[in-house]
Amino acid sequence: MPHLIFKLKFKFGLRVVILVDEYDSPLIYALEVKKNRTLAHEIRISYDDQFGRIKAKLGDLRLVLMLGVSRLALTPLLESGPNNTKDLTYETELAGAFGFTNEETEDFHPEIAHQYNFK
Repeated sequence: MPHLIFKLKFKFGLRVVILVDEYDSPLIYALEVKKNRTLAHEIRISYDDQFGRIKAKLGDLRLVLMLGVSRLALTPLLESGPNNTKDLTYETELAGAFGFTNEETEDFHPEIAHQYNFK
């Protein structure tokens, strides 16, 4: 990834934006579906490596946006080096910015809203 960040910054002359969508899905799958703590630990080590590579290039990055499907704490993953993360999970002004709101689910997918009692 550092090589890609370098190439993008060099080609466009701008700092790079990284979007990591559903970063926590593999870990949740290992823990909740497979019930495999060893696999979860290996995934966690991989996260440490990948996030460390991203953090090493912070000077070349404009923004790193990480979206998860759960509120998985990032603190242990980002505890070394520069740590200027901000958890936006409970920022009410951003509540509808990503994914679906309860109202959108009720309007477009009533079968899901009924299944999970969103009303």
